[in-house]
Amino acid sequence: MVTVHPLSNGVWVVLDEMPAVRSVSFGVWVKNGSAWESPKENGISHFLEHMMFQGTKLRTAKQIAEESDDLGGQVNAYTTKEYTVFHTRVLDQQLSQAVDLLADMVLGSVFEQSRIKKEFQVISEEMKSALSDAEGLVHETIQEQVWQGSGLGQSILGTAETVGRLSQEDLQTYYQTHYIPKRMVLSLAGHFDRETVLEQLEQAFGRFSRSKEVLEETMTPLWHPGVKKIPFAGAQTHLLMAFPGVCRTHPLRYAAAVLAAAFGGGFGSILFQKIRQEQGLTYSVYCYQAQYGRAGLFAIYAGVAPHQVEETAERILQVMKEFRRTGLHGQLLEKTKRQLLTSYWMDQESTVNRMNANGCTLLLDQTIRSPEEMIAAIEHLTRDDVEEAMELLFDREKMAVCMVGPQKGELEEKPRYEMMAAGETNR
Repeated sequence: MVTVHPLSNGVWVVLDEMPAVRSVSFGVWVKNGSAWESPKENGISHFLEHMMFQGTKLRTAKQIAEESDDLGGQVNAYTTKEYTVFHTRVLDQQLSQAVDLLADMVLGSVFEQSRIKKEFQVISEEMKSALSDAEGLVHETIQEQVWQGSGLGQSILGTAETVGRLSQEDLQTYYQTHYIPKRMVLSLAGHFDRETVLEQLEQAFGRFSRSKEVLEETMTPLWHPGVKKIPFAGAQTHLLMAFPGVCRTHPLRYAAAVLAAAFGGGFGSILFQKIRQEQGLTYSVYCYQAQYGRAGLFAIYAGVAPHQVEETAERILQVMKEFRRTGLHGQLLEKTKRQLLTSYWMDQESTVNRMNANGCTLLLDQTIRSPEEMIAAIEHLTRDDVEEAMELLFDREKMAVCMVGPQKGELEEKPRYEMMAAGETNR
């Protein structure tokens, strides 16, 4: 059973009791990521995440690491465009110790100048690692490309320039305006006693108070179609074709999920069968969505030989056109819905997945979606719903293209898919 409770300072707690298990997943969710950063402080959210492991008023960095190991599970964290999460999974008998450790890290970190300099070197290596991953780079670049000029288009890691000039004062100021009760959610899923854990959370997280808050950008980011090519040594060119998607709360979000799964979500999908199995153009081809609070992205990826990029892109567009004309027949619709529901039910067996789902939706959407609501929404989808999503998402006039890898020599005439992405033709 899922219940939501406020602490005395306004921090919201979502509890998902799973009596049949012995473990519990606990996460501290903070509305804090690259989408909320100004250009000059880009990367600070991720930097703060790292600094939470570098010492508090009560624990050194070594003590944090040793206590994390002692819990048996692993204390970890990650930052996205819209939030930062500090999380762990432990046995129920160790939950009190885990709550105490995470509370100290999130609320008591000291951001020592010497640790800031050392952690900058660590993050610099992380940046280099990201830049050496061609496939990862194409997914990151497309979002910077289509949402350029907005917070959503900024890199989560930031740049060596923006992160390198962050001072202790910068970190403290940003921390004080983003790590506040109204931007924080505590999420637990697993085996615990509700009254006991609420008392523990009140003691650990309910006593801090900060009223200063940063103003958020509320306008929907503008979409920028176009073509971007990044030369990169290797045997493959990583091709990504992107279209405006739906945001996280859009009425067509479930229909879009069914469309993405049917069109490019697995071995039996339209894209896989048409592009790989029938044409043999690529080893890997799939589509996916990125959904945020104010915008979304629908993307098609293919890893191809450099000399087959044009043919593959044209064929993908042709498959999209054919699929849009024929629509989603009833048998494929029901099959895809069963696949999504099966995946959803299997996710429900994991304390980590349930903690993540509850924490994210409560933090960003101020709501909790019950399993019954999710299941009913998918079960009741019709062919008309999915085809409405297709009309919205398969908008070739707004297509953006990014290619990372070996680049074929310049042609006398641009390929048609590039002309479309650059807005030079609507053919």
